[in-house]
Amino acid sequence: MKCTLSILLLLLLALPASSRRMPFDDDGRLNFSKSIDVPERSGDEISLYAGSFAKKNNLTEITIIDDTAGKVVKAKISWPYNGGKKSCIGNMAIEGQLIVICRNHEATLNITNFTYKHYSAHSGTIKRIRADRSREACDSTGTIEMLMDCPQCKGSQRHIYKMIRKNAKEYISNFKDRMKDPEGEKVNW
Repeated sequence: MKCTLSILLLLLLALPASSRRMPFDDDGRLNFSKSIDVPERSGDEISLYAGSFAKKNNLTEITIIDDTAGKVVKAKISWPYNGGKKSCIGNMAIEGQLIVICRNHEATLNITNFTYKHYSAHSGTIKRIRADRSREACDSTGTIEMLMDCPQCKGSQRHIYKMIRKNAKEYISNFKDRMKDPEGEKVNW
């Protein structure tokens, strides 16, 4: 009986940890993805709306290209992170890429290709996160996957991941809400 209860307790404790796993794509990159139905709209129309969404949200480097999967809209996302004075990770710029694959009646959003740049709080120059470490993952710049792989700064890493997840989900939710009325998304290019 005690053994069964112990096993159940361990399983219950393991559930929250497994639900917090990061969403990686097939290439091992952090990737937040969502497919959205956009009835009665062509891939061309959806790509224009996606480009307008990116422009209205102050994203940069917006491109629309033709691909075998359909029209693809890409834009650069930037978020600041400030870990505070007592945090292992201080000031950081996190960049990612919004990729919207536009097909007739459907848009697939991916927010991926995250990188970081760590800055000195005092001088504003790029600096290593942990000067006493030689691991590449603790370097001043790199991919988010490298940063999350670093054995140091686990508390800061959790805060960074939560911020990225929250912001990515907000972008996806906002895009989905705005695609309910795509006519309202039109802007002059």
